[in-house]
Amino acid sequence: MGGIVFSQFDRVAITTDDFEDLGVPRGAICFILDLYTSDEFELDYQEEGTGATILTFSARSDQIRSLDK
Repeated sequence: MGGIVFSQFDRVAITTDDFEDLGVPRGAICFILDLYTSDEFELDYQEEGTGATILTFSARSDQIRSLDK
């Protein structure tokens, strides 16, 4: 995790192609909805412009990077 502590509602970017099959490309901006553990999170991927949720999914800290810290 590199010392970064993630918090609920932080903006993060996807750093992997692991979610391409879900329609979430590398570089996509998401919000942390919930923290399952210090290393696993529920993310919200939204439609740009409207903010409508496209997908919620789980990710680990090594699959995201913070945009807020």
